[in-house]
Amino acid sequence: VSDGFSESEKATVQIEIKSKNSPCYPWMSEDIGQVRIEGNLDCQKNKLTIQSTGTDLWGNSDRFHYAYTYLKGDCEFYVRIDHIDPTHQWVKVVLMVRETKAADSKYMSVGLTPKEGAFLMRRIETGDRTIASEGDKDARPPYWVKFTRQGDTFSGYLSKNGAQWKKITEELTIPMSENVHIGFAVSNPNNEESCKVVFSNFHVSGKYGQ
Repeated sequence: VSDGFSESEKATVQIEIKSKNSPCYPWMSEDIGQVRIEGNLDCQKNKLTIQSTGTDLWGNSDRFHYAYTYLKGDCEFYVRIDHIDPTHQWVKVVLMVRETKAADSKYMSVGLTPKEGAFLMRRIETGDRTIASEGDKDARPPYWVKFTRQGDTFSGYLSKNGAQWKKITEELTIPMSENVHIGFAVSNPNNEESCKVVFSNFHVSGKYGQ
């Protein structure tokens, strides 16, 4: 089975590690799965910009650009999604908690598309298919998203103003390691044009670790 990439298009994964003096610290930046154009991360104060052509967060494995850090145990994570380039109606922009950086890893995410509204997605077991729950069909940037973790219980929330939050679906049980990756993920089905996404006002409550 071909993955649609020739050998010349397959490249070594580049991990951009930010020093403590960098405005991006503690976020690192990496493409997950094979992508045609390498993604990147740019940071200014409390604002992050990601460029991505990673095909999709869906099915049994993923292709996307990930700006992440390491977190241990329970956490709360929220952000305002300020801008999404409309390169494709199914660009997916999410906050994500992911067990590993493998393309078929377990994960939970809550996010937004430029035209199809907000949603929650999860892969409960490694290599399983992705399951999605619809949130606010009319949601458009700027818009707030949030997730929480307590043990193996995860919840996703949406907000128009960052103050009043609405839960998407019921609490989810996903057996996941205590040490995980959390961050900002962008997938873009338009492999010919990089998608620019801007995040701001992000907040992480939890214990950083690896």
